[in-house]
Amino acid sequence: MDSESQPRPQSFAAVSEPQTPSREAGSVIRHVALLSVLLAPIAFIPYVITRRQLGKLRRQVEEIGATTAALRQTAVEKPLPSAMPKHDVAGLRLQIERNAAERAKALSAVHHQLDDLREEMVSLRNMERVSQEEVGQIVDSRLQEAAVKTDEALRFIIGQQESLQSHLFKLESEIQTLQSGPQAVNSAELHRLLEDARLARGHFTSIGSSLGDIATIIQRIEIELGHERALGYDPVERLRVLALRMQEEQM
Repeated sequence: MDSESQPRPQSFAAVSEPQTPSREAGSVIRHVALLSVLLAPIAFIPYVITRRQLGKLRRQVEEIGATTAALRQTAVEKPLPSAMPKHDVAGLRLQIERNAAERAKALSAVHHQLDDLREEMVSLRNMERVSQEEVGQIVDSRLQEAAVKTDEALRFIIGQQESLQSHLFKLESEIQTLQSGPQAVNSAELHRLLEDARLARGHFTSIGSSLGDIATIIQRIEIELGHERALGYDPVERLRVLALRMQEEQM
């Protein structure tokens, strides 16, 4: 019985280490989720600025419309009667000249408002372009940082995967040896070893699913922010491939 109890510490040590990758994958998911929360307000800055400028432009257009309506009312003049006293004619001529001066002043104000409106539109376009460029630079910088951290976590998980596979093979070999060996094996202990092997294989599915979630979150952030990934090395696609491979290896 002493010879039979010697392999047991190795089997339990073999299944106690693989829990680290799932915790590391969870921390990567939390990091990417936090990154998306931080980037969301930045993406809405151009939208808020644009809404404010458009509200100002809308008020200016309404003022121009009111001035134009007033011009239409002053443009309608009463027809001259066939016979009028001279002082009435002089007063009417003075009123017409006064109305003409008011219309000229109103038209000048409209022209100034239109010029201001054009300047606001140009300023709005420039501001929108600059804001988009600044947001794009911030997004690119944050996504590059996320890609670096994701790649580091990916290399760590690949190493843990290889270690997990090695421990799993040793555990399965130990179980086969106990099953086929000449010694009598306790059924409860054998059941425990088989359960440990099943749990070790389950780590492949959980880690693969976590990697798939990370890839989905990163791609969703890039789509929402309009980020175009450069050609060449693609850490998101590498995450997907590794996640699929780990889930297939578990089956």
